[in-house]
Amino acid sequence: MKRTYFTALLVFILVVFAPSAQAQVKLGIEIKQGYDSAYVADIDPNGLAAAAGIMKGDYIKEIDNVALWFTHQLRGTMGIKKADKPFTVVVRRGETLHSIRVDPAKPAKSWRRIKGGDALSDCYLSPTADCIIDLSMKNIKTETDADKRFSARVATIGRLVQIDRLDLAKAEFEKLKVEYYQLPKLEYNFSATLRLFNVFGEKPSEKLLSHALNKVKMKGGKLNIGSLLRAAEYLGEYGYKNEGVPFVMPVVEAAKKSPKLIKYDSRGMGRALGATEQYDLMKSYLKLEDFDSRWGSQMLEAAFLYHMKQEDLKSAEKVMKIILTFPRSKTNKDDLIFIRMFRKAQQDKLVYKFINRLKDQTEKMDPLFKPLLARSLVKAYGAVGNIHMGRKTIEQYFKTNRLGPMLDLTIESANSRSTPGLAVQFYRDLPKLIAETHTLVKNASAKDKKSNKLDIKKFYLVLAAHLQSNFTLQEYDAYGFDDYEYENMIEAFTEVRRYDEALAWTVAKERKFGKTWSYYDVFSMYGASASPDKIDKLKRHPKFSEHGKFFDRAYLKRLYWGGHVEDAANLFKSLSLKEKEIAIFGQMPFVSVCKKCDL
Repeated sequence: MKRTYFTALLVFILVVFAPSAQAQVKLGIEIKQGYDSAYVADIDPNGLAAAAGIMKGDYIKEIDNVALWFTHQLRGTMGIKKADKPFTVVVRRGETLHSIRVDPAKPAKSWRRIKGGDALSDCYLSPTADCIIDLSMKNIKTETDADKRFSARVATIGRLVQIDRLDLAKAEFEKLKVEYYQLPKLEYNFSATLRLFNVFGEKPSEKLLSHALNKVKMKGGKLNIGSLLRAAEYLGEYGYKNEGVPFVMPVVEAAKKSPKLIKYDSRGMGRALGATEQYDLMKSYLKLEDFDSRWGSQMLEAAFLYHMKQEDLKSAEKVMKIILTFPRSKTNKDDLIFIRMFRKAQQDKLVYKFINRLKDQTEKMDPLFKPLLARSLVKAYGAVGNIHMGRKTIEQYFKTNRLGPMLDLTIESANSRSTPGLAVQFYRDLPKLIAETHTLVKNASAKDKKSNKLDIKKFYLVLAAHLQSNFTLQEYDAYGFDDYEYENMIEAFTEVRRYDEALAWTVAKERKFGKTWSYYDVFSMYGASASPDKIDKLKRHPKFSEHGKFFDRAYLKRLYWGGHVEDAANLFKSLSLKEKEIAIFGQMPFVSVCKKCDL
């Protein structure tokens, strides 16, 4: 049985990386791994992706209804696309979803260049490497804040490398290594520093690493667990695995004495141990008596997903071996963690082995406790989008008090794909399930609403992502949700371009909780994709004068990439100096060769 698991993973590796015999589509993009999906790190402005309307910075969520989480899944999916067949790519731009049709027969986009009448306008409308680099160097010299100057130098070095000004880039890197020791705070700049060491093929010195360890180790007199684990992860990610061990060991030693220390950092621990390849330490945690099985499962899940994101499938197999064979006590909640995890890895055979085991356990369970395990089975079916079997399980075990299981099935089904908004569009029976669950929520007793409050909060995020749903602020307010929960709702509206609702809830959030940054996403959403009538309505909004710059950033990019150069020129002239500079730095694809556009 165990050998079957590893055979499945081997087949998965061969399928993902097997070369295709047919002519493949070349999008003309470089992809990198983001938090939950691959994104366009660089783009050929004359390539197929640009001609279709894909932009640098877009996160690729689906291709022809195939949900994608990792770069190798995207490569594998593109590897079987025929060069003469159109296909659909769903991207997330900012917080908004866009469905883009890619036609390999479509000619490359031609980019008109015009003069804007002054140096900054010319640099934006007809960008050159020299004008962008000159502006970058000027920003370094004029910045007085140490952190901001350091960030400006990091960005400048990246641009210099991109356009092959390596001597100048190396000179700036030497300056950056001096500034590194002068930074008041290091943890947010450490990753950027390590990345540049990796770019230039240098190994961080013991002095540099010791300085970093001393800076991030303690916070407020306590061990800074999160920062230490992130530092270890960064070091492993950029090829310095051994150097990462001293950062993770203080956490390891502290957690041996008190396992609860990493209760909220178990996933961070998993990523750090995975990045530094400390698999024996993972096993040692699983043996601790006071180490909750769920923390262990979350640690293993994070390590597995870390390796998947790095396209390091051999290391992912090592973690999977621990998951499947290492003896330890587990619960049905642990199985759910791995069902969701293997779902992302597109390992359906493994997923259904876990589900079938959960099903067998449910059927054999004492009748008194059977509903408890059956709820986990409902969640498991939802996690793979099997709404039909989820419903059958609810009918079998929950003839009364169906609110909790229906919430479970709806929430898990909506989250089984790359985004809830796409899940609602993909599963034909999910809209009906959402409507039935909403009715149950509205008609529930006060006691049931209180006992299911956390799941009801998650359910409203699904409602917001469903275009046909209809509910009011007053209905939501009745649960007493907080500032952060409002923000999540606004993001859910934004994802599916429910403009009016997103803006109305942002205004309500500001009125209820004070100053909010949610306007950033909402105004950017309008700029990225709103129709002319929606834009006209937005410009009359009382908050436009205060937050209009977020709209302008997205709209300017949309105009330029859409070929409306004169309109882009007029908008650019109206911007503040700072906004003009931000826009100019976004023109890098037009002045550099996309060296790693291999997809």
